[in-house]
Amino acid sequence: MVNEVSMYRGNDRTVEITVLDKATGLPYNLTNCTVTMLVKHDINDADANAIITKSTTVATEGVITNATAGVTEFYLVPNDTLNADTLNDNVPYPIDFRVETPHPEKLYTVLRTWLTILTR
Repeated sequence: MVNEVSMYRGNDRTVEITVLDKATGLPYNLTNCTVTMLVKHDINDADANAIITKSTTVATEGVITNATAGVTEFYLVPNDTLNADTLNDNVPYPIDFRVETPHPEKLYTVLRTWLTILTR
């Protein structure tokens, strides 16, 4: 499970999460699901206004690495953090991780944590 994510501006960072079933505490089977990571200025911002959006539907952004174990990786690349006007140093920004299930189609926020860009 991921704790707060911190990284230096312009670096690469892989963020791994394990999605657990809230009722059982066991890994949630992500087969045929889509997982999305959204970094926002404010928790209440609309998804469309996210600063950074990564999805497992784009292999260079994120991958479900072990569906039956609920494990997903997301890839933050230098361009995601280079704009100092968008992300300020040493400010925690909320990250939502969402799972969209195929049948029935449902959307769940499975984890909320924070991204901080560190000062060099």
